[in-house]
Amino acid sequence: MQTYNVALTHNEPLSSSNTEVNDILPPSASCPYPSSPLPDLISGDFDSIHPELLKLYESLGVTIVPTPDQNETDFTKAVKVLARYIEEREIKIGHVLVVTGIHSDRFDHVMANLATLYKVRSIIKTPVILLSGGSMVWVLEEGKHRVEVSWQLIKNPNVSWCGLIPLGHPATVSTTGLKWNLADQMLEFGTLVSTSNTYDPTHHGQIYITTSHPCLWTMGWETRGTDVEMDG
Repeated sequence: MQTYNVALTHNEPLSSSNTEVNDILPPSASCPYPSSPLPDLISGDFDSIHPELLKLYESLGVTIVPTPDQNETDFTKAVKVLARYIEEREIKIGHVLVVTGIHSDRFDHVMANLATLYKVRSIIKTPVILLSGGSMVWVLEEGKHRVEVSWQLIKNPNVSWCGLIPLGHPATVSTTGLKWNLADQMLEFGTLVSTSNTYDPTHHGQIYITTSHPCLWTMGWETRGTDVEMDG
């Protein structure tokens, strides 16, 4: 059984022992990420990054991986680069957290991100989780899963929500711990899609899900004054 633990914390100022870009750029330079610790690597087609910023990262030892192929999204290409990177270095990670504008006003971008989320299951073994503002989405593979939700989300169902959405194939799903549970019910576009659900507080944040085929688990919360922590 795959277990995921989701908790909220109060916002804290970002701190890091790494060099920060803001400390290196001259005052006249325009940096889109003024307080970002240095990344291990940067990939993409680089059609929108400031050339000076890219050169700066490279001079500081950051690995730069151009991926100009336009047949795949930058998201897909980035996961491929990451998969090679962690395999070559034998890095052990629990999950990949992708911060993205999944809920932007570009519906085609939303669908492209979800398609990539489904596709990368064959590229990287580690769960890939999309996080955007107050929403989190990841794929539940066929089988049994447990999602442990913090009390901050359980105690006020008016500001938190969740859902299960079939992805790529209809799925027969059973759940416990939700306000509206599923009992061997078929999720399929055109029949039933479970959205706008929330949690049953009597289950103390223990959500159990069994699915016959991969499906999306999505959850959301009010974002004011909170950060998310994820273990999985």
